[in-house]
This record gives sequence, C-alpha cells and structure tokens, in this order.
Amino acid sequence: MDIMQMDRRTSTLLGAGFCTMLTMHFTVQLLSQHLFYWKNAKEKKAIIIIILMAPIYAIDAFAGLVDIEGSKIYFIFLDSIKECYEGLVGSLIHSTSCKPCVYTHTDRPFPKQNSFNPRK
Repeated sequence: MDIMQMDRRTSTLLGAGFCTMLTMHFTVQLLSQHLFYWKNAKEKKAIIIIILMAPIYAIDAFAGLVDIEGSKIYFIFLDSIKECYEGLVGSLIHSTSCKPCVYTHTDRPFPKQNSFNPRK
C-alpha cells in the first residue's frame, strides 16, 4: 500500500483512524494512572467522566467519516450519545466551578469586576 498513491478519502480515513486509536491509547494510559494514584473518590469520579470525553468525541468524529450502508443510523445514535455526554460534562464542570463559592462564602465563583459605564 503506497501512501502517495492513495485517494483523498482513503488517506483521510487512515489519518482519522490513526488519530482515534492514538486518542484511545492516551485515554487508557491517563485513566490507569489516574485510577492508581488519585485517592479522593468523589473527585476521581468527576475526573474520570471528563477524561472519557475525548475518546467519545474521537469515535463520533470517525464514525461520521465512515460511509458504509446503514452507518447514518449509527452516526445519529453516536452523535446523540455525544451530545448527552457533553451536557453531563458541562453540568459537572459548572458544579465544580462553584466550589470556590463555598470556600469564600460568596454567591459568585469569580470576584466582581469593576464595570466601566461611560454614561455616568
């Protein structure tokens, strides 16, 4: 198989497949290190959910490139899983960004900015 003689579609699928497998490798490596070294169970669960976001996106993107018969149904299914997972991670990140509010006894995660109002 000569890489220089491949058509654009085949080289794109080959590159996307390689990147997806690379993402899976690094995710498994990061996940195993995290499970071995991290001791706080509540934070461990949240971090694992965030770590698993990358391979879900990679698999969804690769499935979008593959064009075989009946793949559109699977792509829609994977895309809906990705969107639900994105909502889960977004709510998780939002809930963890409000933790400084508990420690500083404020109702906002970030300090109030001085606003400049030119009309005054």
